[in-house]
Amino acid sequence: MNTTAKLPSVYFTLATAGHVDHGKTSLIKALTGINPDRLKEEQERQMTTDLGFAHLILPSPQSESLPGGEPKTFGLGFIDVPGHGKFLKNMLAGVGGIELALLVVAADEGPMPQTVQHVKILSLLGVRSAVVALTKVDLVDDPRRAVVETRVRALLDRFGIDVLGLQFVSTLPGDKSQGIDKLKDALANALAQLHPFQTPSVASLEALPAALAAAPGYLPIDRVFAKSGYGTVVTGTLVEGTFKVGDQVTVEPGGMAARIRGLETFGSALETARAGQRLAINLTAKENKLILSRGLCVLGGIKNVTSDLLLQILDFGCESDAGTKSSAKSNTKSNTKSITEPGTKSGAARLSAKPVKLYHGTMEAAGALRWLEPLSGSQAEVPSDPVIVDSCEIGHVHLKESVVASPGDRYVLRYGDEGIAGGVILLCQKPRWLTRKMLVELAPYLIAGDFNKALSFVLQRHPGKALALGELGWLMRPEYLAASFLNLEKAGQVEKLSGFFMAPSVKEAVKEKTLSSLKNLLKSEEAQAGGVNLETVRRLAAPHLDRRVMQDIIKELDHAGLLVRKDDKLFGPGSVSAPSSELDPYTASIKKLLDQVLCLELTELAKQSNSDPKKVKLAVDKLAKSGLAQIINYDFASSSKAVEQAHFKLLKIWQEKKDISPADFRDELATTRKYALALLAYFDDHQITRRTASGRALLKQPK
Repeated sequence: MNTTAKLPSVYFTLATAGHVDHGKTSLIKALTGINPDRLKEEQERQMTTDLGFAHLILPSPQSESLPGGEPKTFGLGFIDVPGHGKFLKNMLAGVGGIELALLVVAADEGPMPQTVQHVKILSLLGVRSAVVALTKVDLVDDPRRAVVETRVRALLDRFGIDVLGLQFVSTLPGDKSQGIDKLKDALANALAQLHPFQTPSVASLEALPAALAAAPGYLPIDRVFAKSGYGTVVTGTLVEGTFKVGDQVTVEPGGMAARIRGLETFGSALETARAGQRLAINLTAKENKLILSRGLCVLGGIKNVTSDLLLQILDFGCESDAGTKSSAKSNTKSNTKSITEPGTKSGAARLSAKPVKLYHGTMEAAGALRWLEPLSGSQAEVPSDPVIVDSCEIGHVHLKESVVASPGDRYVLRYGDEGIAGGVILLCQKPRWLTRKMLVELAPYLIAGDFNKALSFVLQRHPGKALALGELGWLMRPEYLAASFLNLEKAGQVEKLSGFFMAPSVKEAVKEKTLSSLKNLLKSEEAQAGGVNLETVRRLAAPHLDRRVMQDIIKELDHAGLLVRKDDKLFGPGSVSAPSSELDPYTASIKKLLDQVLCLELTELAKQSNSDPKKVKLAVDKLAKSGLAQIINYDFASSSKAVEQAHFKLLKIWQEKKDISPADFRDELATTRKYALALLAYFDDHQITRRTASGRALLKQPK
């Protein structure tokens, strides 16, 4: 990698777009002095077949200066994409994560089929601004220039893309070239409109969106090669976050751990790279079991790696021209089939899987579109897209291989021979509980960016009742999740219990179900005497609710006097424990047996007392209610004193070894493995111990 040089103040990456042989590569070479056609066959055939790269440094049009007097500059990386339809997948790999495009149209031909196709793809991927270069102006007169300019502006307007600059150019060598310097000025002015400089005290990050800067590093790989003396090098555009030399990263899909050995941009070495930069990353890995290739991603944090996606699908068809809206739509119908099959009125009727290819980042993944569902019938209002579309639906795509994605990412879908659709990834997984009807209600909130309503919707319907932040990566990006939880909490629409979030209405419903379940269970004489196990009530009232949250809800009900809790047993309101002096003779005899052993199975206790097992269980429940005994792991019993002694044994092992293995606990108690494991399960349930990879950790010391 090269030595560090003076670097630009702010970085941008642009994608070129346009029909084959309209002069994209020649234009980039004229702008930068770099030939982006790096492959021998490309140079011989004079046709771009794969991605090419070049860079240019432009001064800020505001003529601002950095601290120290140095002028502020834009670092502009170009991705030269193929214009031929045969190489469309390579074009798609070069435009993901791009905010500004350079559209190249030959003035002698005007917009051609691939021009329209490229513009459509840019629009589907969220590009809303473009600079236009009308090339080969030396071949046309002024009236023709005016006609072509009108058609290009109409095309971009049709797809909701603003023209931030338009320049006529010629890339002929020598004095015959024209318009190149003016095109550079147009690019600089466009970049200043997108990201005006903020404070003069910051040299590099001031113009980047906060969400992109704060997110974990995310770079889709578009090229891989080996460099002598360095090893593996990958290149791509850093879409989000930052990378530093020495960072530990992961290459996904595949889960390959690696370290960043070096970073380079514009031929200069970096210590820290930021979102917006074109990067070459020198990676080193201990175990390189993954074959690196285009489509994989370098990640500095956790992202969804999934093969199931719920999508908003905008289906334009495949226009061949865009002089007017009506001509575009008429050409759509004559050139290709829509993703919607002819003769069907709704997506619900189209249940047969349709083969598709999904493009996201630099990945091309084959899969099947399993179903489509129109949003027109949903109660929530579907927001209008900035472009005119033929239909807006949601669909479920299952891929043959995984992709790295986040909710809200843009994508492109290809189907049939020429069909192109796209839109926004709504969910990075389809939970089984989320029905298609629910999806139709949820999707408009996600499309509109109303994350508060989307999160509230999920909290109201999720079978888990209470959810942790980390459980919802499939729904929205972490930064949006955190903000939405905070907003809902301030509005009183969510409560926090043991680190989980829960809607108040859901919490009240769980309370009602808990009390009704307990009331039904307490109808038996045995339950009235010995109480009902807390876990039994949880399984009836909210089987998917986290135990810690249920503990908090039981505590609230206990404080409100709606039930009585004693250890892990629940009783009806107003229950009072019987003192030990008032134990009946039979219960006292069972207590005497328990006082002589550490732990005993209830069946064995019945044998030794020559009693019916149900009668023994009733007596043990009475002792548990009095605080004199404990039910251990459902099938065992022990005196409270023995449980306390076992707790002290746990403390001793923990202090000596900082780990509690079942074998050490068994030896310390001088008992069998069966009884040791039963006691450990009891301590786990009461959150006195917690399982670890090697054994258990002690969470609470004995009193």
